[in-house]
Amino acid sequence: MTDWIAKERGRVGKADFAPEVKKMYASAIKLSSRFTKEFSDFWNVDAKSIFTPGAKP
Repeated sequence: MTDWIAKERGRVGKADFAPEVKKMYASAIKLSSRFTKEFSDFWNVDAKSIFTPGAKP
């Protein structure tokens, strides 16, 4: 499981998702600071900088 999470973290950091999934995450991050924090904490990434165009970490 730890290996899978590490591998997926790389995909998450690059937003390597289907366009529909990217759009869903971008919308959720725009609308919910709670979701943004939980997503960022779980994946150990800065969700805003990944899914918000022009955002800085």
